[in-house]
Amino acid sequence: MNRIEKFFRYGISGILNGVQAVPHLEIHLRTAPSTDGRFSFDVPVARCRNIIQQQFTGNSNPFVSAARALIRDNVNEAEHILLTYYETNKPDSLFSCFLYSRDLAGSGEYNSRSQPPSLIMPPWDSMRRRDVQKLRRKTVVHPLIGPQATEAVRSQIKRYLSVYRSIKQHDYQPNVFGHIQGYVLDRGDDAVFVATSGKHRIAVLAALGWERIPVTFKPNMPPCFCLCQSHYWPNVVNGLYSVEEAEMIFNGYFAS
Repeated sequence: MNRIEKFFRYGISGILNGVQAVPHLEIHLRTAPSTDGRFSFDVPVARCRNIIQQQFTGNSNPFVSAARALIRDNVNEAEHILLTYYETNKPDSLFSCFLYSRDLAGSGEYNSRSQPPSLIMPPWDSMRRRDVQKLRRKTVVHPLIGPQATEAVRSQIKRYLSVYRSIKQHDYQPNVFGHIQGYVLDRGDDAVFVATSGKHRIAVLAALGWERIPVTFKPNMPPCFCLCQSHYWPNVVNGLYSVEEAEMIFNGYFAS
């Protein structure tokens, strides 16, 4: 029985490998298949987050704000927005990469505060096919955090412009160019979709005023992580995070 059949027979819990239903996401299954054969579904932009806990609604996300400036044909404003963001958001540790959790945590001693910011690994990430020691020696800064050189910012702006112009000319065609990918965080009383790829696309779609976006699950990764399973998350078991800090990071994705 394939995943589409499971959806209609067992509901969304059949797709999510038997975990509890997540009605808070207001998932709508799409009838058109994605290019890789996996099913896709629509989720509200308001329920989406990126890996460092940023939302895509309101005015708090600098990447959405930059995309809005580009839609107004103001490249200088977009560049200023991103340069300012990167200058003021330069985490000094893995823990401080998670924007909302670091504000809630205070000055507690957490394991992830001794890890470099280049290692942006959530507690539930299994790190399959990843060399941890190599990642710890990594010097390239993740594009969601600073510092970033001016040329890197301008390169990002070109990417946002390319995405916007493509959508404007051809509409958004995820079945042709691939879907935004990610996974679900299920808190029990609430749920969010964390986008792990397609950060330029989701920012532009949010800037264009889309209220729902088509997404699919990230391959080779569980589609859903539940707070009730925090003791068993891979990076808790291996000691990278304590249970307390892991749950604090999880809950940061639900901060408003």
